[in-house]
Amino acid sequence: MMSTVKKIPFSKLTCHIDLNVSFMIDGLRKDLTAEMDKRSEMLGRDARFKEVSQISRLPKYLCIQFVRFFWKEKIQKKSKIVRPVQFPMILDVSEFCDESLKKSISEIRAHDREIEDFNAGLGPLPSSHSSSSSSSSSSSSSGVPVGVPVVVGGGEQ
Repeated sequence: MMSTVKKIPFSKLTCHIDLNVSFMIDGLRKDLTAEMDKRSEMLGRDARFKEVSQISRLPKYLCIQFVRFFWKEKIQKKSKIVRPVQFPMILDVSEFCDESLKKSISEIRAHDREIEDFNAGLGPLPSSHSSSSSSSSSSSSSGVPVGVPVVVGGGEQ
């Protein structure tokens, strides 16, 4: 199977809402994976392609836009989808990250767990911990933010 990798900068993720989306994570998962029919010169026919987008670097703030409008062909107007969508207060985007970023995130989480265990009296202080760093607002040596706040927006009104 042939694959092509493109790096495209982004400033927000979109969550398209339809009848099958009840949770924000489902809408994000759906938007980051797309299937399309394209003409394949190698096969000499139309073929179904699957496009999977992954995050290789997290921004300091991750904005998520709920897309609640769609075009109704019959009446030639935009319609709003009023379906309720649940979202978490803390969003784990690690499943949408590429392997190198997942590894960085897991290392940071392990270090944070060690610090939390120490603060709770459950273990020794990690040797790599310095008293001047703060686990909630620092970043790793690879530049990955430890805590990524999520801003959820509604988009068009």
